[in-house]
Amino acid sequence: MEHIEALRSMIQLREPPFDVDVISTFDAMDGVLAIDDQTTLWKTARLMKRAGVKKRSDGQWNLLSIRGLVLREWDAPVKDGRRAGREAVYPFTVMEPGDSISFANEDFHGRAYRAAMVHGHRTGKKFSGKLWTNGITISRVDDDSALVIRKNQDVEVVQALVDWKAGIFVHDIVTASEVTKTLENIIDGISPVKAGLLLRKVPGTKRVRAYDGKGQVVVWIIRNLSKYEKIRGGEIWRIYRNERKLYTRIA
Repeated sequence: MEHIEALRSMIQLREPPFDVDVISTFDAMDGVLAIDDQTTLWKTARLMKRAGVKKRSDGQWNLLSIRGLVLREWDAPVKDGRRAGREAVYPFTVMEPGDSISFANEDFHGRAYRAAMVHGHRTGKKFSGKLWTNGITISRVDDDSALVIRKNQDVEVVQALVDWKAGIFVHDIVTASEVTKTLENIIDGISPVKAGLLLRKVPGTKRVRAYDGKGQVVVWIIRNLSKYEKIRGGEIWRIYRNERKLYTRIA
């Protein structure tokens, strides 16, 4: 149940890769890895189904189905605010700096405000809340240009750590969860999903699918791509495991 609620939260907050309306199981697996770093395509599909996401005839997942359920369960009509009505669920996820949105019958302990704070923490945005007669107004108070600069700085930090072979970056093959542990005291709001998004922007890195004998595991090759690009998934996982065993003995 904990994994199901976490997945629903990611979808309703439109966290990558769930910032679209329709998604494949393959792409959804990137988000599920933030919840279960040993997931497989089959486990991802099962979790999506148990979370209430509807599967289309073409095999894609319709995220609007679960967002509709969240809206009815939430029952907090959107009104006032310059962006009112632009987004059916949690409008603040697409708010621009300076925009505000109001939620009737909500307060600082309500779902809308808590979701705004979580979304802000995970994306680097800043929100503030102000109570009014019958609800709360949530405003985005950060500078969008500063957010872009921060994201670029985060990529530069990761690239520097890869070049220096610091922490887990001493290895050629890493997982997003391992990268998160190395970056947790360096980059605010880091998560396996955010770590993967940062690695995508670092030159010379590539996401590949290894095979651990039970199912597929997503790993990142962060250097020596030419050495690994023709190696199969099972062999990549063997190399990954051997690197960890050797590092443990040396440590």
